[in-house]
Amino acid sequence: MIELENLEVINILKDNLPQNAKEGDVVVIKDNKYYIDIEETRRRNKQIEEFFKDLFEG
Repeated sequence: MIELENLEVINILKDNLPQNAKEGDVVVIKDNKYYIDIEETRRRNKQIEEFFKDLFEG
């Protein structure tokens, strides 16, 4: 399952994803192929980490 920017959820075959794709990765579709956006995945993970840090400290 992939959640799109508009929050719509679509089902795709696991075989269509990169082998190293995991939950939480940001995936982009280009030319009908799926790629992991490593930089955006890192940015969002850091953003989530900071959110929870602030939540539990504050």
